[in-house]
Amino acid sequence: MTLTGRVVFGAGQGAAFTQLDWAREQFIRSLGIDPYPGTLNLVLENPDDLAAWSKLKSTPGVSIVSPNPQWCNARCYRVRAADQVNGAIVLPQVQNYPGAQLEIIADISLREALALQDGDLLTLYLDVPSDPEDALPMTTRNKGLAYLRQHNVMSIATNGAEGLWSAAVFYVNDGFTLYFLSAPSSRHSLNIAQHTPVAATIQEDYHEWRAIQGIQLEGDAARIEGAEQARAIWLYGEKFPLIAQLAHAPAEIAQAFARIVWYRVVPTRLYFIDNSLGLGHREEIQL
Repeated sequence: MTLTGRVVFGAGQGAAFTQLDWAREQFIRSLGIDPYPGTLNLVLENPDDLAAWSKLKSTPGVSIVSPNPQWCNARCYRVRAADQVNGAIVLPQVQNYPGAQLEIIADISLREALALQDGDLLTLYLDVPSDPEDALPMTTRNKGLAYLRQHNVMSIATNGAEGLWSAAVFYVNDGFTLYFLSAPSSRHSLNIAQHTPVAATIQEDYHEWRAIQGIQLEGDAARIEGAEQARAIWLYGEKFPLIAQLAHAPAEIAQAFARIVWYRVVPTRLYFIDNSLGLGHREEIQL
């Protein structure tokens, strides 16, 4: 997918926003971009570009959450400017924001790097999600699915003969069903063999309370084999390339994976936490 816009002079507010400590920290953590002060402003003119942008901005993107009500929240969408420089569209969450306007951040000055002047045309290249769910409106359900896809580690709580236990595992999701691998001799695996009910959380290590988002769930876990295991391995390989390239992995890695088994967690209740909507805001997603 591409969007082509005309370079225009901006109002200068982007320089202040991109250098706020909390905003810069989130740009670095969530996008891998330490932004050059300011944004490059584009205006879309082609009806097809305007329609594509309207569809894209109805999807979740990457949230930038303000801890201060004096500043707005934003959503971001990764791009490559002129197919050369990695950056992101920053969409401020304010009323009456111009529908044809785009503000772009990058690690470097895009005007200098691409020799741009006001009036020049610039094409942005975007990765269009292959999963149709990624193109759906930003409902709580789709926020939850997007969060699951964007994160990697689940803390799973189990119960067994020695009592309660919690462990962190890498997971992949298929909708709201979660798959992970573990050694069958691990304590959480032994617990699952005795008691299938589990609870789990998925979240980042946030610094600002308004930025806190995450998943809380309860459900049932079980070991899987056969066709379902094959699908879990394929999904895992898509998310974690090491699995797909296991034949070429170091010997100790290959030997470790020869000893593991695969598990499935099917949630029976699942909540999406979103403090950008209020302290402790939590919505249950109907499964």
